[in-house]
Parts: sequence; C-alpha cells; structure tokens
Amino acid sequence: MTSYEFYVCKYGGKAIQPDEWQTAYADADALIRRYERLYRVEYPTDSARDTAVCAIADAQRRFADVQSGAAAAPAAPASVTIGSVSESYAANTAAAIDATPKAQAAEYYRILCLYADVYRGCS
Repeated sequence: MTSYEFYVCKYGGKAIQPDEWQTAYADADALIRRYERLYRVEYPTDSARDTAVCAIADAQRRFADVQSGAAAAPAAPASVTIGSVSESYAANTAAAIDATPKAQAAEYYRILCLYADVYRGCS
C-alpha cells in the first residue's frame, strides 16, 4: 500500500487530507489493478507504481471537485488582443476542464503511461 507519507513527502501531494487517504488510495489502486489486468504494465523503478497511485488519486480528486462544484474549473481567457488583432474565446470558457467519463479515462491512462510502461496485447 502506498502510504500517506509517500503521497505528501515523496510525491508532493496536497489535495488529499490524511483522513481521506485510505479511500483515495483504494480507488486509485483499484483503477491501476484494472489496467494491470487489461494490459501488460511494467514499472521502471521501485517507486513508480506508488507515484502512479498518487497521481491518479490527485486526478480523481480534481475531477470529483470540478463535478461537485467544490473547485471551479480554471477559466480560459475570454479574449486576447495583440496590437490591432483580437480574438474572442467566450464560447470556450465553460469547457475549461472536460470531466466526462471518456476524458477521465483518457487522463487516467495518460497518467499511468507517465510512470509505467504499458503494453497492449498479452501479458
């Protein structure tokens, strides 16, 4: 099990409180185990899996906070002006973070690939 101490001291996590770590860890670990069943996953260092658990736990927290309204999605600029040229992005400001299930799955897979070697096919 990845410890809360690893999350705070080695990974540098701040979003998850000590009393929430057990649940956050269990959710992130379950997702990684699912990937380990679907793909051949190898960890290049001893701490790579622990780091992946921490990163996925942070991402899960971020998505949960955005969906619940606890944290506002970062706002994209409404418009940009350089000299006499201006561009408006008002239509894109509401879609700063895509929290759909498809986007979440893509983000979790991307995070795992940062810390592990993931191969498709037979394990």
